[in-house]
Amino acid sequence: MRNLPRLVVIATVTACAVVASGMGAIGYERYVAVQSEAQTALQSALADGRAAVLLDGEEQAALGKQITDAERQLSDSAGKTLDEAARTALTRAISGARRALLQQEKSARTFAAALALAERTPSGAALWPPDQLAIASTLKNRATADTETVTMAVASMSKSVAGVQVARVAWQTEQDRVAAAAAAQAQAAADAAAAEAAARLAKARTIASASTVTESGGATAPSAPAPPTAPIAPVAGFDIEGYVLALAPNSYISWVDALCSGYYVCGRAWVGGVKTTPVKIELDPALRDIYANRIGISVLVHESAHARQWLYYGADIISANEALTGLTGPPAVEYMADCATIVKLGYSTGTYTSSCTADQLDAAALIW
Repeated sequence: MRNLPRLVVIATVTACAVVASGMGAIGYERYVAVQSEAQTALQSALADGRAAVLLDGEEQAALGKQITDAERQLSDSAGKTLDEAARTALTRAISGARRALLQQEKSARTFAAALALAERTPSGAALWPPDQLAIASTLKNRATADTETVTMAVASMSKSVAGVQVARVAWQTEQDRVAAAAAAQAQAAADAAAAEAAARLAKARTIASASTVTESGGATAPSAPAPPTAPIAPVAGFDIEGYVLALAPNSYISWVDALCSGYYVCGRAWVGGVKTTPVKIELDPALRDIYANRIGISVLVHESAHARQWLYYGADIISANEALTGLTGPPAVEYMADCATIVKLGYSTGTYTSSCTADQLDAAALIW
């Protein structure tokens, strides 16, 4: 709060008390003049005091907003600094500024109450009593000192805010570095996977492209979807063995090294014996991540469908599927395995078909 000269002005009016007591010596006119001057000086001092109280309110609001902004900075920086040193310092500074502001507000209210008391002085009285003047002057000085204290506390707090901002920049810089490193690592892994896939596709195929399935059994043709145009992330925590077992309890997985050379991903089923004879499903152990993405999962469902076809049709596996598709021989079995995949997933490997008639889908649903 700025110094308030209006209370000092009132001090000059105290001389009127002496003059008034000697009114008979100086005459009535002089008494009236002095009384008027005293009243004018008093009202001027009160007006200045009220203006100062209003200014105090504006200063308090501004300082309060600075503290609120600092508290927001403290809240927003939670978990976003490399250590807690800067935030701890700001916490202490905010607490000190809050205490100083509360004290300043208390002093300002007390001073305002003193002004209000003066305003209630009867209009016929010329002066504030000297003791009231002294009290008001003391309150004014205290309010001024408290304003300076809170201003200094807020300035200190502002330095702590700047410290937190610097700490946040350092934290963000580190986060950016870590993210860049992770992105580079992920890109390197993706590049390595792409290179591996390209090398595998360039190799001669080690799995026969034709089915040997007959009424008594044999190997299905590989279900080998085309490579995607962009990498596909695997489903987190996907359990290949559990998934296949749930689809086809009459099957088991055989992991065959380099099975899918020449293919992005593949699978093959071996059927035979009687209907309940377990069906061997061959997969490539190097492609676990691919079997866990949406393309690989379609391969798992397609091969599981062969196991379910054998359990459902047995030795009629070819003739039954020929009647459903109009195709001849093992291709009918492969076609309907893709239809069964569509029933389960809404899409297929696309190796043999990507769409089926309503009747074919109804028939494919029977094996599940």
